[in-house]
Amino acid sequence: MSVLAFVPFVVAWRRTIVPAWVAAVYFSGSAIVWGFATVQPDVNALFPIAVWAFMITAIVHVLRLEPLKRQAK
Repeated sequence: MSVLAFVPFVVAWRRTIVPAWVAAVYFSGSAIVWGFATVQPDVNALFPIAVWAFMITAIVHVLRLEPLKRQAK
């Protein structure tokens, strides 16, 4: 889920609901999570907490996009 967190923000950017930098931030976060999942380095307990925080933040921001989407119509 965290790897695909950028998708709603890219769609919102294409519909001019959010600026491009918001989509870029979520794309970067998703790329970092994907990179860590692929390489699987020996990380401490902070990384899983960071991934959960990223996922929760993305979910909250996606839910907050809904009123903005209605206003953009």
